[in-house]
Amino acid sequence: MNGFNIRVDPVTQSAPALLPSPLGFGRHFTARMFTQQYTYGRGWHDAAIGPYQPLLLDPAAQVFHCGQMIFEGTKAYLRPDGNINLFRVEKNAERFNLSAERLAMPAVNID
Repeated sequence: MNGFNIRVDPVTQSAPALLPSPLGFGRHFTARMFTQQYTYGRGWHDAAIGPYQPLLLDPAAQVFHCGQMIFEGTKAYLRPDGNINLFRVEKNAERFNLSAERLAMPAVNID
């Protein structure tokens, strides 16, 4: 992946073994979340999968002052062999880049 590394931090609780029924957006969450930093000059860096937690935003974050923000999520599934499958992650990156172009924000590398 062109040197792209994702740090995986431990979690204290795991996701339920069985999916809840019925499923519902915004009601059931995994025990993990993906975050990544962006700085001018370095671009996107410090990708990490860590415990689900509140987002920390600096009071000077542009989203508070100009309303500029993109939220894009993807699906990841634990396989019986313990590995993880990502669902159409390239489509999430494409949607992110469409939003980024509209907002004059930097795109992510889809690869």
